[in-house]
Amino acid sequence: MASESKRLVTLDNHPATAIIFPLSESGIVTGKIDINGTASDDNFDKYEIYVARGVLSTDDIGWGNPIHTGTSEIKQGVLYSWNTNPLEDGEYSIKLIAYDKTTQEQSIRGVGGTPPPSNFVVKVKVDNTKPIAEILSPQQNDQVGDIVTLIGTAMDENFSEYLIEFVVALGLNNAVSSSIDDYRGKEARGQGGKGAREQLPSSPLALLPPPDDWIKVSRTPFSREIENDTLIKWPAEGRTGPFTFRLTVKDKANLMSYAFVTVDIRPAIKDNIGGETKSRDGNARIYVPPNSLSDKQVITINPVPEADVQNTVPTDIGYFGIAYDFEPDNLKFKSKPAKPALITISYFFVGLTPIRKVLVKPTRNCEVGRTYLLRHEFCN
Repeated sequence: MASESKRLVTLDNHPATAIIFPLSESGIVTGKIDINGTASDDNFDKYEIYVARGVLSTDDIGWGNPIHTGTSEIKQGVLYSWNTNPLEDGEYSIKLIAYDKTTQEQSIRGVGGTPPPSNFVVKVKVDNTKPIAEILSPQQNDQVGDIVTLIGTAMDENFSEYLIEFVVALGLNNAVSSSIDDYRGKEARGQGGKGAREQLPSSPLALLPPPDDWIKVSRTPFSREIENDTLIKWPAEGRTGPFTFRLTVKDKANLMSYAFVTVDIRPAIKDNIGGETKSRDGNARIYVPPNSLSDKQVITINPVPEADVQNTVPTDIGYFGIAYDFEPDNLKFKSKPAKPALITISYFFVGLTPIRKVLVKPTRNCEVGRTYLLRHEFCN
């Protein structure tokens, strides 16, 4: 009797399934991100993930060795958690190869839910650089008028938008930095309210209010990049006193940077009443008598940084480090009847001699009808 031999074989003419889902809506990734997709087959063996700088096709040279090998079948799940932090910003390619036990393979990068071609390339862009957020003017604790103009920078290679918010400040405080990039509010964490203050990195920032207290100056964010230019002109609408403004710049990788400034919104001097405005240090002031202004005016007095003054002072004059900026530029007094305004500047520890005199030099041309009387107060 002839003997019979039987052997069970599996016919497998289908390659393994290899799919990588989009890493983000924008194609820009940052930090540690999950690579999701599918690596499966009825006779599944393993899958490999490769990452290369630049844009490569499936069969290009330059992929190098796999950064991860998985031996478990994955269906619409996490294939690998990719840490982009050590990488330079720029374009990268990711390749998934899935193997079955017949060593057949399919290499593909694409969008789930559609039959992909045998070769498919998609790029991602790594962005681990935070945007630039700067408020250049006004300076910290400056006096401002009833139109608050913020000048600064909101930029990024992958810029998305910037937002400006304000809150009533507890007072003017030099300790609060005008630019704090590592501040994190509810927008950066994806949550707010309880615990928002606890993540502030240093004690001066504890003076800032929790995220829910900020009020937006506009209904929608601004979508245009700004470099050393006007971020916003905001009407105070009767608000006076100290206010803190926050600039938030966001890029397409959802990275955020922040800048802060606290200003003192000054009340208007009414024409029929007159009044006085003084600088924050109290050493410069202007008194306006009743019925001398053409209309109600907000007058501000701010110290001028020494670097902005040095180049305007004649070489034969010793600069004592005392300079103030009186605004607005278009401040006008009534010419009939003319009533003088009184400017008083107090300075300390400046020795005066017959050959060492005080020079008061206006930095702008005076308007017609403007009259100032100057009085010096000597304080030793």
